[in-house]
Amino acid sequence: MKFSFSSPPTAFGLDLSDRSLKVAQFHRRGGRLDVTLLQTFDLPEGLIVDGEIADTVKLSTVISELLAPYARELASGVVASLPEPKTFVETIAVPKKDGATFVEQLAATLPEYLPLQLPEVYSDTQIISETPSAWSVLVGAAPKTVVDTYISLFDRLKLIPLALDVPAAAISRSIVPADPPQAYKSRAIIDLGRHRASLMVHDQGTIQFTVSLPISGDQVTKNIAQQLKLTTDQAEKAKVTCGLDPQKCEGVLKEVLSAMVGELVQRLTEAREFYQDRFPHGRPFDELMLCGGGAHLLELDTVLSEALHLPVRRADVWEHIKLAKPTTVSSPLQYATAVGLALRALEPETLL
Repeated sequence: MKFSFSSPPTAFGLDLSDRSLKVAQFHRRGGRLDVTLLQTFDLPEGLIVDGEIADTVKLSTVISELLAPYARELASGVVASLPEPKTFVETIAVPKKDGATFVEQLAATLPEYLPLQLPEVYSDTQIISETPSAWSVLVGAAPKTVVDTYISLFDRLKLIPLALDVPAAAISRSIVPADPPQAYKSRAIIDLGRHRASLMVHDQGTIQFTVSLPISGDQVTKNIAQQLKLTTDQAEKAKVTCGLDPQKCEGVLKEVLSAMVGELVQRLTEAREFYQDRFPHGRPFDELMLCGGGAHLLELDTVLSEALHLPVRRADVWEHIKLAKPTTVSSPLQYATAVGLALRALEPETLL
């Protein structure tokens, strides 16, 4: 006889951006997960600017007030995301040389890739594969000044930061299927958030590189409002009801959003060429996955697929998770990062 108990997590996932806070927490119940908390909160403008915390004291006060109603159920530990524009994630080749250890070669190679000097960043590495001539290494790095302010924030919140993750890693953990090595797919992933967007390439079972995109959901809404002389609320509703469907709203929104679509197509084309030219195993993309709140824009997947001649689909954060019971949360794609963080919080060995 096998009994199934609910196993509480040691930490919850916290996705912090310039204007919002998203929290996700799961309990393990046998082989399934209970969603105990999945919530988003708005943050006042100016507390976080371009991913950097501008006022730790005020931000900690605001977050404390927002999380107070959930204090009893939240774990004491946190797995949080670092701001995507401030992080570096790439799979690099570390060449082997006679007599040199991996650590020595890594130290010699990293400066060629990192945007800052080694003493100015915290970095983490993972060997992905190895050949007689080189190691393939996944590198994640962030400026010490940014990381230290986040640590200070959690100290004020009396939370234990068990891990700080880059958004790309959290997103891929939540939406990318675990392909067997013989069936690896090359995937481009676009995270269209309310305040920022990013493009990542995932192949060979890991992240290859990431790129920030000069697009945001709020900017799209603002453009619609300005060009069609609508209020912000009206523009937001138009995005949902009309989107890029040429049969709705007389197709006017498709015309307004053409610049955004063109930007996405250009950036994806450049990323595809960069991947094929600069990476030993680079190849064309097998598919494009969309996540973030902006992924719900009507017909965006169809329009991008036609422009790129590539299968495009909205990701599903629940596709690879066995839930104890269905969840009815609206716009689940906006929680892709938070869900990935919460999944890591359930695996103690990944928090070391």
